[in-house]
Amino acid sequence: MTDEIEKELSHNVGCSDIGAIMGVDQYRTAADVFDRLTGYKQEKNPQMERGHVMEPVIAAKYQEATGRVVEPYPVMLKDRELPFLVGHMDRVFLEHKDKGVLEIKAPGSNMLRKIKREGIPGSHYLQLQGYLMLSGYVNGAWCSINYDDWHLIHFDVEPDSEAFLMIRSGVKNFWDKHIMTNRRPELYQEPKVLDLPEIGKDEKIVRMEDPDWFEAVADLKEAKELSADAEMIEKQAKTKIQAIMEKYGASVAEGAGSKIYWKEQEGRKRFDHQAFGKAHPDLTFEMMKYFKRGKPSKPFRVFWT
Repeated sequence: MTDEIEKELSHNVGCSDIGAIMGVDQYRTAADVFDRLTGYKQEKNPQMERGHVMEPVIAAKYQEATGRVVEPYPVMLKDRELPFLVGHMDRVFLEHKDKGVLEIKAPGSNMLRKIKREGIPGSHYLQLQGYLMLSGYVNGAWCSINYDDWHLIHFDVEPDSEAFLMIRSGVKNFWDKHIMTNRRPELYQEPKVLDLPEIGKDEKIVRMEDPDWFEAVADLKEAKELSADAEMIEKQAKTKIQAIMEKYGASVAEGAGSKIYWKEQEGRKRFDHQAFGKAHPDLTFEMMKYFKRGKPSKPFRVFWT
C-alpha cells in the first residue's frame, strides 16, 4: 500500500471498516473507526504485520491452484454516491475476459478452523461486497492458507445487491450521526445479527480416481479450448458483418441464408433501488424486507490445476 493510499484511507471509511460500523466485526467497533478518522493513531499489531507479509505468498498460491491470473490493484476506489467510502483491493484476478476481486486473509489456525466450520465472518463478507460494489466487478473470491499443512482455502463470492444497500445505508448513517457531529459511538455495541449467506461452510472435497472422471474432465478441457477458439472466430465474423452493414447503411440485412438485425433499441426499464436508497435512507431497511431471495442454485465452476 502506497503512502498516498494510506493518506486517502486515513480520513475516509474503508471497506475493511464496514463490518465494525455494522456491528459484526469480532475485533473492532464503530468507536474504533471513529477514533481512526478523528486522528487517533492506531498501532499495527502482529496480525496486521502477518497479513502484510503473507499477502503476496497467498496470492501466488491462489494463482497456482486456480489458474486465474492474479495482479495487484494500486488504485484507490471511491463510491460515486458516498465519496467518503473508499476501498483498496488486495488483488484482482483475471478469468477469461472478466476481472474479479480477490480478498486475502491471513488469520491464525484457530480462526481458520472456525471459518471451515461456520463460513467466512460477516466482516470479511461485507468487506468483499464493498469492493465488489465500488469496482462493479461481477466476480469475487476469498482465500487464505492453513499454516499447519500449507493447504489453500478459497471460496467464490457473488455480488449481493442487498448487501450493497445495507453497506451504503449503514456507512451513511455512521458518517452523518458520528463523524459530521463529532460524536463518538458507544464503546460497547450489542452484536448485530445480519441475514448474510454462509460462504465456505464445511465443504467436503472428494478425491476422484474413477477412470470415467478423468475421461470426462479431459473432454471438458478440450471442449473449453474449442469453445474459446469458436468464440474468437464468432467475434471476428460479427465485427466483419457489422462493418459491411455500416457500409451499406443497413440495420436489417438478408442474404447467404441469413437475416440479420443490428439496430438501436430502447433500454429496459428497471427499478433503481440504490438510487431510491440514497434518496430515502430512512426507508432503506424497510425496503429490504420486500426483497425476495431467489431459488437456491448450484453453480458449476472449474479450476484447472
